[in-house]
Amino acid sequence: MERIILSRGWLTISVADPADRRSVQRLIHGWYRAKAERVFNERLIACHGRVETLGITRPALGIRTMKRRWGSCSKTGKVTLNLKLIQAPCALIDYVILHELCHLVELNHGPRFWALLTRVIPDWERLRDELNHYEFGEI
Repeated sequence: MERIILSRGWLTISVADPADRRSVQRLIHGWYRAKAERVFNERLIACHGRVETLGITRPALGIRTMKRRWGSCSKTGKVTLNLKLIQAPCALIDYVILHELCHLVELNHGPRFWALLTRVIPDWERLRDELNHYEFGEI
């Protein structure tokens, strides 16, 4: 029986053949994805409440592994978050979500975007710096 148990900050992985690295990796990836779906949706609901007065409708949420981005926002209003972000503290997840929600008003990184982000998250620069220096593990 394949399973993962999180206890006291440690993952215990049970698979039929521990030498089968593909099975182990698939199980870990699936565990992180399930956790990310739950946590990211919870945080999206909470963050949306902070910007709802700006006329932003709650977007669809996507999750995928990205090499160079923590999140993205499409013109159709879908917010996609990097799966690795699930390893970060909620404050950093919220920063990325709020950053992307602001893109639903301002699609680029122009002066109006940064002004809006500052209004929504006054300490966004500290959070961005913390995120860029956060130690992430492999997924």
